[in-house]
Amino acid sequence: MSTTTTPAPSALAVLDRARAAMTARRRAEVEVLEAALAWAHAHVPAGEDDAAGWRSDIIHMPGSAAALFGERATPIAGEGTPAVAEFAVMELAAVLDISHEATLSLVGDVLDLAHRLPRTWALVKGLRVPVHLGREAARQSRDLDVVAAAHADRLLSWRPRRLNPHRVGVLVHEARLYADPDRAIADHDQALASRRVEVHHEEGAPGSSEVFMTLDTADAAAFDSTVSTMAATMRALGHPGDLGVRRAHAVGVLADPQQALDLLAAAD
Repeated sequence: MSTTTTPAPSALAVLDRARAAMTARRRAEVEVLEAALAWAHAHVPAGEDDAAGWRSDIIHMPGSAAALFGERATPIAGEGTPAVAEFAVMELAAVLDISHEATLSLVGDVLDLAHRLPRTWALVKGLRVPVHLGREAARQSRDLDVVAAAHADRLLSWRPRRLNPHRVGVLVHEARLYADPDRAIADHDQALASRRVEVHHEEGAPGSSEVFMTLDTADAAAFDSTVSTMAATMRALGHPGDLGVRRAHAVGVLADPQQALDLLAAAD
């Protein structure tokens, strides 16, 4: 009695299968966006009071029954995009099986892409820019006016292969600076004013404390580099801890300037 065995797939066949699956997934994500856009365009409300927006929780007022109060209808996307009927968003949320808030975000993002970032939207539809980056661009640029958004769109679509979440933010900020330098500087100053270092002794496990820091980006990068260098030197000197433990120990060493200098000198 003879038996036959199925030959193992070749490495190239496995890679081709993975590539095909990823392409299919990205096409499906684009199709969801296109369907959401078509649904939104088909349900532009006749009046502003019927537009989709964020609603508050049930509020109990003295002398009256509980009532649901909603904010004045607000756009869910940036300037220049159409409003969408509230019930349409609810219906779409039910079909997609996601929350109302997630659906508002989805519809708002695709409206921004289609109406304010058409070049980026074309790249998303052509699978040259992943959906998540296109949506990130929509969110980052939502506060821009139409002219500034168009400038951001040109920047974003120039070298799409180089896009990542950080670069999207940088390019949108460049467009914001170009359109409104005073505001961009004010936003930067406000961000710097929020810098802080907090130490919570009561929230850590026994023998440890939690530290939270918000730093200037350049300072944070220098801090990260120094801590990494110190952690690597500790390992070379025989520290038994894993990377996270060594980095935490390095932060403690920084509290003693002379000890930190000695350790950094050993790294040279």
